[in-house]
Amino acid sequence: MSTTEEDYSANYTARDNLYTYIRRSADKYKRKLYFTDTGLARLTSIEGYLAALAETGHKLATPMAEDFYRNLDRVVQDHDVEFVVRGTGTDKERTVKVPSRKCLIGDDGTKHGFSLLWLFPVDPEVYDDRIKHHREGIRREDEEFEKAHPSCKKCGHQEYRWSETSHELTVKDLKIFERVDPHAQYSEEITEFRFVNGMQVRIYYRVGMNGGMIYHGPGAGQTFTTNIGNQFWGIHT
Repeated sequence: MSTTEEDYSANYTARDNLYTYIRRSADKYKRKLYFTDTGLARLTSIEGYLAALAETGHKLATPMAEDFYRNLDRVVQDHDVEFVVRGTGTDKERTVKVPSRKCLIGDDGTKHGFSLLWLFPVDPEVYDDRIKHHREGIRREDEEFEKAHPSCKKCGHQEYRWSETSHELTVKDLKIFERVDPHAQYSEEITEFRFVNGMQVRIYYRVGMNGGMIYHGPGAGQTFTTNIGNQFWGIHT
């Protein structure tokens, strides 16, 4: 079967991605979909499969490619949300817009399947309230330590009960994801950055809900569905 213009439009993404850097596969969804290393590996595996179907003229090539990318688009369907923020040391307010949700994609260990972790923005006021709470807690602990160990202050070897900063405690408290890999310094940033009145403002994202983009097509094993029509993947929460 020759590839028509319509067939090509449905399959070109998977096929073209074979001729460039693997990371380019995810660039279309930048700042909305975030792939872990294993999630990116699963993405390229699926695209290789779709490309092979297209190049051999398989009748399922076009409907499978269309359904795969349609479902990825569904995962990132969102709108912008607004927050009122102000720069440090000023009362001037400004409204900033950020994506209403983002999604961290990993490998779920099934054929052509993804694990999904949706992330939602943290209201800056909520973050500010929590970090103030933790700063106050650290200050109280320091004062209590100084009272209990006055000699440590005099000799300059003061110790602190808290091993974590107020920000680190807030991140843990609100289940914030700052990066795709929180343990890698140069991992892709999930946090949104804005400049307000000359100051940088950060909008953090926290864990919302888990889910999966599960393959139900031929060869799917336990997830196979008989009456699928042109629906080969499903999003489950």
